[in-house]
Amino acid sequence: GFLEQLAELYANPETKVMSLWTMGFNQHTRGVWANHMIYNLHLLTGKISEPGSGPFSLTGQPSACGTAREVGTFAHRL
Repeated sequence: GFLEQLAELYANPETKVMSLWTMGFNQHTRGVWANHMIYNLHLLTGKISEPGSGPFSLTGQPSACGTAREVGTFAHRL
């Protein structure tokens, strides 16, 4: 089924995975849990911090942070 295909996609070390979501996902009643789920899935499968793979939350307001947050401009401040 679909979940098995998705699991195989994430398990394949050669496959790049990007997750993109918007305001509706963030503002859901379980939005924090949902965001944690996506970030943790990327962390657990190693699909993060490499070109072509990673979680990408698109804010509800166009360029709310001047695109700085989305593309890692402030990563040096972590």
